[in-house]
This record gives sequence, structure tokens and C-alpha cells, in this order.
Amino acid sequence: MLKYKFTYLTLLYSFLIIFFSVIPLQIRIVEVNNFFSPDKFLHFLTYLLYTISIYLSLLVEINIKNPKLTSMFVSFIVGFSLELVQGFFLIHRSFEILDLFSNCAGILTFVLVSKTIKKVIA
Repeated sequence: MLKYKFTYLTLLYSFLIIFFSVIPLQIRIVEVNNFFSPDKFLHFLTYLLYTISIYLSLLVEINIKNPKLTSMFVSFIVGFSLELVQGFFLIHRSFEILDLFSNCAGILTFVLVSKTIKKVIA
């Protein structure tokens, strides 16, 4: 059985987030500039699941002192960095503050479910 399955899953998920954040979009998206658009929900869900995967990796396999805070910090830094890259280095993507807010909403929702996750794992 794979020893670090959560860590490998998290690394794969990180790669996918980075990949899909920097490639040019091949479809035309009609942008609705509000917090409840499908794009913002996708950001929310992506970063909720990403933070959970980091948390599981840190809690179960790496055993660090404060996995909840660390997973939130890492997830935020990745999301913020990707938004900056999109805004300053990619001509086919743009920085959107609502994307960042959606990422943060997903990360903060993780706080609500983290105790349940810890109970299920234990």
C-alpha cells in the first residue's frame, strides 16, 4: 500500500491547480462579476478541497504541530501567488479580487469542517 497517499494526492492536486491556473482558456466564458457565479463557486470548491488535502497530509502522514493553520497558510499563499502570476505575468489571464475572495471563502469553510475531518480520521 502507498505510504504517503495523502501527500502524493496533495502534490498532484497542487500541480493541477497550477496547470489550470496558467493555461489559456480555450472556451469563451461569459463573466458574471458577482460572488455567486459558477467560476467563483469553482474557486471556492477547489480551495476547500485543496486545504483539506493539505490538512490530511500534514495530520496523518507528516505529523506537524499545527496542521490546520499550516494548511490554511499554504493554501492561501498558493492561491494568492497564482492570482499575482495571472495578473502580472500572463497576458491571457487576469488578476481578479473576487477569485481571491472565493479562494479565501473555501479556506475559511475548511475551518468549519476540520473538526469533523479529524474525528473521522481518528
